[in-house]
Amino acid sequence: MEKGYSSVYGIEKASMLKRISAYILDAILTVILASGFVFAISAIINYDSYYDKMNQYYDEFEEENGFSFNMFSKNEDELNDKEKQIKEISSKALEDLTEEEKQIKEEYEKAIDDFVNDKDMLYIYNMLINLTLLMVTISVLLAILIIEFVLPLVFKNGQTIGKKCFGLCLVKNNCVRINAPILFIRTVLGKFTVETMIPIYIIIMIIFGGAGITGTIVLVLILFIQLILVISTKNNCLIHDLMAGTVVVDKNGQMIFDTENDLIEFKKNFHKEESLRKEYK
Repeated sequence: MEKGYSSVYGIEKASMLKRISAYILDAILTVILASGFVFAISAIINYDSYYDKMNQYYDEFEEENGFSFNMFSKNEDELNDKEKQIKEISSKALEDLTEEEKQIKEEYEKAIDDFVNDKDMLYIYNMLINLTLLMVTISVLLAILIIEFVLPLVFKNGQTIGKKCFGLCLVKNNCVRINAPILFIRTVLGKFTVETMIPIYIIIMIIFGGAGITGTIVLVLILFIQLILVISTKNNCLIHDLMAGTVVVDKNGQMIFDTENDLIEFKKNFHKEESLRKEYK
């Protein structure tokens, strides 16, 4: 049991400024570590070869048809004459098109349809998505495990580098010291799965055109839930803390009990001493 506390055995909540500062430092370290893992895994699985092959398909498509596959995402000054013509035709109603414009529209739609249904292109495209998800998942998992699980076990009391720098630590909601299983739940189920990978998967799918407005809504919803939890919960907890039953506290001001039995024993003795003091008054 650690000494040095301002309240008898209650939660000594850490200030939001310290928590935010520790979070930013840990996030920076996690991103740096994850980026290193991404580069390493990318080299191992030869990711660049698939990326180059996909770009080759795009270049061949543009050379063959005279317009790029992603022309609608370009700025107006980046378009060639044919792309400008196609964009103008696409903005018109079908009944307003001339026979020549209808033919251009049909040729455009056929070229796009042939491209997106090309088996070789689809294979490379799906490999890019799958390998991207694989690289990101493994890299982020390893980085978060090191920053949020391994180092806190080494430093003890759930302290990451950020928390250690700003004098913070983790305890259970009842002020009992956290253990490895609880820290694992907080790290893997909370921080990695819910708060990190779900948003990352959505962002990747948005980039590859597979999520759209639904993905954006989910991202905003997760952020909104986190904000509501910080404001409304007694200990300003986030999702990962609620899942694990933990609280970020000020280490210097927090009494930490090794076990639930130690907590119960302390309460008994404390209340007994309180009763004796009252009798003497």
